[in-house]
Amino acid sequence: MLGTTPRLLFCISSGRSGTNYLADLLGAAEEVLAFHEAEPTMTGKFLRMINEAPYADSVNERRIKVEAIRKIIDEMPEGKSVYCETNHMFIKTFFDVVVENFDNVEVIVLRRDLSLVLASFLQMCYFSEVNDVWPDWFSSPNAVTAAVKPIGPDAALDRCDRSIAYLMDIEARALRFQRDYPEVTIHNVRVEELNDYDNVLRFFQDLRITPSPATKEIVGTVTNVRPNRKKRFNSPVDLEYCVERLSKYIEKAWSMGIQLPSSVALDHAVGWRRKASDQREKVIEKQRKTISEQCENIDKLQSKIGDQQTQISELQGELSGMKTIVGSSRWLIGHILRKLHLRK
Repeated sequence: MLGTTPRLLFCISSGRSGTNYLADLLGAAEEVLAFHEAEPTMTGKFLRMINEAPYADSVNERRIKVEAIRKIIDEMPEGKSVYCETNHMFIKTFFDVVVENFDNVEVIVLRRDLSLVLASFLQMCYFSEVNDVWPDWFSSPNAVTAAVKPIGPDAALDRCDRSIAYLMDIEARALRFQRDYPEVTIHNVRVEELNDYDNVLRFFQDLRITPSPATKEIVGTVTNVRPNRKKRFNSPVDLEYCVERLSKYIEKAWSMGIQLPSSVALDHAVGWRRKASDQREKVIEKQRKTISEQCENIDKLQSKIGDQQTQISELQGELSGMKTIVGSSRWLIGHILRKLHLRK
């Protein structure tokens, strides 16, 4: 890390989970200068860099974000001592250059019920040919830098499974970040919690920032819903469908031995949790039945081996008796022959 700077707050998020609202909320704090997606947004070519090659290969090019942040910090208004950016590109394209070049970095991990995020992704037609913007903003689940393996190559996944794979990867990237940078303070929060003013006050206290009179007015406001775009794409989505698709994806990942992050938010998937639990019980019961059958087969085999050993012992006894008889017969024949010889 180079030099000492004001505190910097960044956000780990998948997108469509409240980052715009979070920027508005934090920007209402007395000492915070907040941005949703400050320039450069680190999309497009920077995303392709981390899709196609390890992070180390593009460090120099991606340091452009560091210089941009420094410029903003140098020009921060008086009274502002915290730089905040809630850009969901952070965890994909510039987290490493930020942590390596700044002191006082803290990170908010923002989560929203995954089924709701998935519904928003499908409504916006991400990972489909209908929407031509998403390739600049959303990393491939099969990126070289991905943190968890998807259930198939990109071309083999429909837009729903590809969206789920992306969402799982973002959560896995968040966990990897925490492992790789234990010195960075992490603040976990659910966007649903930030619709309550008391929760916001506790959150601000945790962040060591001061609410302003504008803070309370912002709490609970709806931002960035993009109704016009959703209307243009005309892709209505049923929440139950999203829960079912999440369930199927997770079950398939399990069957493939893929360890998905358990920290994802799945509030609406109560039915899936029950189903998953039932599925696990079925698997365990099947394994128990298989083991029981194998034990029975082993017992039968051991019994059969025991019977065969008994038969072998009996045969060995009969053979021994036959050898005794043969030996006696030989002696008797020899005795008879000797007598006949004497009589001659």
